[in-house]
Amino acid sequence: MALAETSQIVFEYKEVIEALLRQQGITDGLWSLYIEFGIGAANVGPSKDDLRPAAIVPILKIGITRGVEESNMTVDASKLRSRSGSLKKDKDKEKATQPDTAKLDNPSDTVARSPSKRRSAGGKKK
Repeated sequence: MALAETSQIVFEYKEVIEALLRQQGITDGLWSLYIEFGIGAANVGPSKDDLRPAAIVPILKIGITRGVEESNMTVDASKLRSRSGSLKKDKDKEKATQPDTAKLDNPSDTVARSPSKRRSAGGKKK
């Protein structure tokens, strides 16, 4: 019996922070998730005779910022270890395994990589 194809993978806050710390090679300090929002407005409704003013709040940027105190949205980079045991080794290994998209006929043929603790929309670990 074949498993259904996963159409959505979700991550906990700390998993996102850890992945960004590893990607940047950061090994010290407290780091928190950073999300920059924008604000917009529009008149929306089911028809032009039933419009209402509405706020639109897009996410503009996602990143990490220095944390002040530990929380569920903070990671201590000095305690973070890569899957292979060190941040530098993991970053070098990732660079070595990335395909050279310039040599591909179609750069969209590359495969996205994600942390081993990925979750499907149902919350089950994969």
